[in-house]
Amino acid sequence: MSYGRNKQKILMIQDYLNDVGSASYQQIYVHLNDNTYWGVSPGQLRNLLGKNVSKFVKQRQQWRNV
Repeated sequence: MSYGRNKQKILMIQDYLNDVGSASYQQIYVHLNDNTYWGVSPGQLRNLLGKNVSKFVKQRQQWRNV
């Protein structure tokens, strides 16, 4: 199935958080840039995490899946 880039990044973040439990913004940023060809900018990541509140929650400087 083909997804847009933002959807792919959201799915990658969800998979990563399922594997590690919770991660900091920097850990998520490094993971996406190490594992994707196109990478992600800091602004894009902030928008992905901030505009998908129903999927992610910030807790004590760590992000996790909902």
